[in-house]
Amino acid sequence: MKNLFYCLVGLLFFSCNSIAQTDQERRPITVNGVFSVAADYVSGVNGCFTVNVRVYLTWEGQTVLLANQNVQVGECGQRRGTNANPDCPDQVFKGDYFYSTKDKYKYCLIDLLQDEVIYSKYVIEKNRVINAVKK
Repeated sequence: MKNLFYCLVGLLFFSCNSIAQTDQERRPITVNGVFSVAADYVSGVNGCFTVNVRVYLTWEGQTVLLANQNVQVGECGQRRGTNANPDCPDQVFKGDYFYSTKDKYKYCLIDLLQDEVIYSKYVIEKNRVINAVKK
């Protein structure tokens, strides 16, 4: 019975350890800082809104802009962007269309949104902007 218990504890430890490693590998930045997301309304027509989204990292008292892209959300027919940055190609991610501005940043917004914490902050900011426009 003791051996079974130790086997289960060991299996649980290794399972949790590999899950933690998988989450760490998916995270594009491994700095222990605070990520924040800001968004502003750019334009909108017939339920299709363009929002400018920025991701910041604050650590050791400094804030750095990591990514800045425009996103089309809502009832958008043909989605199109400027395709101004070949390092961050225009693409759809979870229903939103991300396209780059002419400026280049260290990271593509979609790469940062792979992190669940950053993605949830993005959703909150995007919804805040869209709801403010709809009022």
